Amino acid sequence: MAPSNPPAGSTDQVQVLEKRAFLARLESEVARVRRKGGVFSLLLFGRSSLRQWEGGKAHLEGIAAALRGHVRLHDVLGVLESTVGVLLPETMSAEARCVAARLLQRAEVLAGEPQLSVGFASAFGEVEGGAGALVDSARAALAEAGPRQVVGSRSHHGRPAVLLVDNDLAGIARLAEMLSERGWEGYPCATEEEALRRVAERRYSAVFLDLALSHANGMEILRAALTSLPGRPVVLMSGGLIDPVALLAALELGPVLFVRKPISSTDLDSAVTVLRHCLPGDLSANGRERRTS
Repeated sequence: MAPSNPPAGSTDQVQVLEKRAFLARLESEVARVRRKGGVFSLLLFGRSSLRQWEGGKAHLEGIAAALRGHVRLHDVLGVLESTVGVLLPETMSAEARCVAARLLQRAEVLAGEPQLSVGFASAFGEVEGGAGALVDSARAALAEAGPRQVVGSRSHHGRPAVLLVDNDLAGIARLAEMLSERGWEGYPCATEEEALRRVAERRYSAVFLDLALSHANGMEILRAALTSLPGRPVVLMSGGLIDPVALLAALELGPVLFVRKPISSTDLDSAVTVLRHCLPGDLSANGRERRTS
C-alpha cells in the first residue's frame, strides 16, 4: 500500500505509512542491526485498553499527522491496528522515553487526544524474536500504561552491556546505576582473573577499567580487552596518580580515554557520548542527525 502524501508545503516531513509498509521498514531495521549492530526503539501510541476509537483509522491517521512535524526525517511513522507506530533509528531506551513523553504532549495538543498512552521497546544488536516480538513487547508495555503515561518493555530494553572492572565494589555499583540512567547496563567485576575471562566475551560493548587495581595488572587487562575485540572502547579510571608513560602506552593501544575517580556526571556524559559513536552500526558516524530532546 502506498504511503499517504504529505500536505503541500510540508515535503520536509516524514510520510505516514500503512501497516504493511511500516512493518516492512521495521523488519529492515531489525535486519540492519542484526547485520551491522546498532540500536533503535519502537513507540506505540494508543490507549492502554488497546481498543479502537470511535473514529477508527481516520482518528489514528489524525494523531500520526499531528506527530509528523515533530520527528526526525529518518524516523518512520505508521498506522497499525488501534495504535500509531513510531520507529526511532539510533535511539536508546532512555532517549526513547524522553522522546515519547514529548510526542505525547504534542499529540494531546495538536490532535486533541488526552487519553493517549505510549508503550515502547528498544533493541540493540540481535533482536530476540525479530520484529514481531518487538511489536508484541511494545503492545504489552502499552497495555500497562495509564492515560498520559509512557511505559517501557520489560523484555526488550536495548541496553548495551558495559564491563566495569574495579576493586571498589561500592564505587562500581554507583557507576552501574549512573550508566543505567543513561541507557546502558553495567556489569561489575572485581578480580583480575574474572576480568581477563570476561573481557574475552564479545557481548560487552565497552569497558570501564581502573588502571590502579590492587593485586592486578590493569595494562594486561586492557591489552586483553582490545585484543579480543579490536575497536571496543575502554574508559580508564583512576583516583590517584598515574604514571604518564603508562598512560601514553595505554592510549596508543586503541580507542581509550581517561577519567578521574570519582567520576562526575559531566565526565560520564562525555564518556558515554564517545562510547555511542564507537558502537557498531552507529548512524551518526555517517553524518545523520542525532536526536535531541
